[in-house]
Amino acid sequence: MIKLLQYCTPVFCYCIALFTARLAVKHRAFGFLQNRKNRFGALDGLRGILAFSVYMHHAFITWEWKQTGKWAAPSELFVNNLGKVGVFLFFIITGFLFTSKLLNNKSGIKWGSLFKSRFFRIYPLYIFETVVISLIAFTEFNFQLRVDTCTLVKEYFEWLVFSKTTLNGSHSPCLINASVDWTLRYECIFYLSLPLIYATIKWLKMPGGIVLVLVSVVLTIKPLSFHSVHSQYFILFCIGGVVAWGYKRYTIVEKWISSTHVSAFTLVLFISALFIGEKFRIFQLLLISGVFFWVVYGNTIFGFLATPANVLLGEISYSTYLLHGIVLYILFTWLKVVDIATISYSTYLLLWLPLTSVLVVIISLLSYLFVEKPGMALGRKAILRRDNHS
Repeated sequence: MIKLLQYCTPVFCYCIALFTARLAVKHRAFGFLQNRKNRFGALDGLRGILAFSVYMHHAFITWEWKQTGKWAAPSELFVNNLGKVGVFLFFIITGFLFTSKLLNNKSGIKWGSLFKSRFFRIYPLYIFETVVISLIAFTEFNFQLRVDTCTLVKEYFEWLVFSKTTLNGSHSPCLINASVDWTLRYECIFYLSLPLIYATIKWLKMPGGIVLVLVSVVLTIKPLSFHSVHSQYFILFCIGGVVAWGYKRYTIVEKWISSTHVSAFTLVLFISALFIGEKFRIFQLLLISGVFFWVVYGNTIFGFLATPANVLLGEISYSTYLLHGIVLYILFTWLKVVDIATISYSTYLLLWLPLTSVLVVIISLLSYLFVEKPGMALGRKAILRRDNHS
């Protein structure tokens, strides 16, 4: 019965999130989504599912944390894969989108504009998150400075480059946001490597692409680690790049892509990936690569990924991803609206997680409108100003 609840709760909570998003999408603030043409299949809808999947992963971890006192990977394989598959596909999406930019550009890449756009895409919300974490943390410390000023400045610098360890001398702030921003470290490394990838593809063409793939495979089989950066994740960006290369050169009949057979096949691939253990990691990568391939080419899984509510959840997925840990922490640790260590597991799954899901969506909608969107607009203005002066 417990396992059945674990399997059904993420679906139930996502349905509630969709209902919340369906109400919000009618608001004029999100009217721009109605005229958007998705260039790459149903990626926006997929993003929404992935961010929500990571949130559910941490919601389950929060329960185990309150029972055992330890923040650790879930003991249940399915629950653990909710986070892992979500992150893996996010990395693949990034690899695909930016490799596509490199392959489709014929007049040269404006690297300054590209890096500036990434800065304004990532940092406004990340800085907002850091401010919120600081407020919570310093409140818990009774606003006492536990380290000297130089150490505190160093700690904040480490937070800004995604290599955080402590805040005001305490390790507990990492729990406030569930340490989700570790993935931003890899995203930024990938962005910084784009000039090298571009030069390799431009000058060596197909052989250069093969070299990049082989290097990624070797770094997966024989992983290296350096300052909390692990090379086995690079293969995910590479998978996205390979799909981008194939997407540019080969087309598939649209009618066949959107067929019910392909939708059923894609859904089976995704569900299967959630039940694959670490010993079969390569097989899991093949499954999620298959899901990504069909979605990029236009399969919407019976139209589900293309619904306005799903597209909206995809639009706010960065806020959902970055802020859901804070919502969980505020509810169950800081404010402690309920002591989940004293309630039944079924009550937590059937009552508190659905309520939390609504709150996560609402906060993500607000942070998108008041932090993310203005940040992106500021970035576009900065890039336009730079281009006009150049």
